[in-house]
Amino acid sequence: MKLVRVAMFYLTPAQEGWTSWRFNFGPVTVETMPFGKAPRVDKAQRLLVVAQTVVTTLPVVDGDGLVDVPESERRECEHALEVSANVISVLTKASRRITSAWPPVAFVPESDDDRSLLATARGIRYRHRSYVGTNSQIELTPELLRALVDRFDGLSSVATFFSTDTALGRYREAARFFEMAFALSTTDLDKKLSQFLLSGPFGYTRAEVKSWLLHRHGAVHGDGKKIASFTWESDVRPFIQRIEQAILDVLFNKTVWHNNSQERRNVWSPAFGTPSAGTDLFAARGAAGALEFQLLDTWGTFPMDLSSLDTAPADWWCEFVQSPG
Repeated sequence: MKLVRVAMFYLTPAQEGWTSWRFNFGPVTVETMPFGKAPRVDKAQRLLVVAQTVVTTLPVVDGDGLVDVPESERRECEHALEVSANVISVLTKASRRITSAWPPVAFVPESDDDRSLLATARGIRYRHRSYVGTNSQIELTPELLRALVDRFDGLSSVATFFSTDTALGRYREAARFFEMAFALSTTDLDKKLSQFLLSGPFGYTRAEVKSWLLHRHGAVHGDGKKIASFTWESDVRPFIQRIEQAILDVLFNKTVWHNNSQERRNVWSPAFGTPSAGTDLFAARGAAGALEFQLLDTWGTFPMDLSSLDTAPADWWCEFVQSPG
């Protein structure tokens, strides 16, 4: 049985000669495929791209009759998609953006056993995920400006964070910022950073902070000596929103800068925010700002794309069942 992962690539500016290609990365094949009519995209080129690999262990049909997508093969396909987009970006000097098409995945049965297994299933387990954020300015006050006088390096780092378009680039800058704020390496950082964030109103947990920092070496180091694997953009995208809120909390509300103290002051309180790692959002009464909503695929890897296949290939098995939670 094969697993197919489906994505859209956007190249800006549009590039000639890249409408049809095929790459092989170990067991994963990545190639373009045609898709039906879709609205034109201004100043960019849109490609429907599929990554395929063999599933080493057949998926299990659970008591609800649902199949879970194997994580290891899915991530292999997603990484191959990222590599492919990066190859084209480097060769053409174009920016690239990756989204999930619909259907985002499919199984391709290759034997009678494969077909028999899928015939017993109702569909692939799926639940919609979303990013809910805000676009609201922070009110300028004399107190706030005074609070930044001893941390212009942190201010510069946060400005760089907001000036960076990619999730991986933002993650790298956030890792540098946290180390700067607490004067600690990432190896020693999670306890102090967790203590500070847990004392605030945003529902952070030490387990959540640890999950962020696990990717630091893979995102920063390139020599392979300190890492088992490199960090990809899809690894860090699910928690960039929470990191954004955390760096602002640290920048404004950490009492002692460039020190491992977790002492907190009350300089800034957001008008909008997330009180947990879920999709909940709070807003202060009368707060001005706009909500930002982004639909993600079920794994939080890529944003969902409304430019999808009109009809999936006949040999694809891609029945989906919405799951709660």
